[in-house]
Amino acid sequence: MSRQVSRLEERVGVALLARSTRMVSLTDAGQVYYQQCKELVIGLQQANERLSSQQIELSGTLRVSAAGAFAENYVAPALMTFAKQYPDLSVEMDFNTRMVNFIEDGVDFAIRYGRLSDSA
Repeated sequence: MSRQVSRLEERVGVALLARSTRMVSLTDAGQVYYQQCKELVIGLQQANERLSSQQIELSGTLRVSAAGAFAENYVAPALMTFAKQYPDLSVEMDFNTRMVNFIEDGVDFAIRYGRLSDSA
């Protein structure tokens, strides 16, 4: 710890601690540096708390394409639970098995399983 403080003092160009054989205390510059760093840490903590306390608001339409038993038993219930958390989000689910073009069909994500006839 002492070496790290010495390196910090060397980097900032001022003694932060007054050292004697019996005691270590902050210098005036050390006190100022400590207070400024303390304020920075508090500000960072407050910024983190603000971000974590804000709930992400999702809105719009989420378009999903999935078919078969997997979609019915797992995907649809999971999407219903997800949609309940975000009331401003509308979920549209297409249970068609055809291959979709994400851009042309306006699909956000699709779930397909099995052997692909064309990997493109």
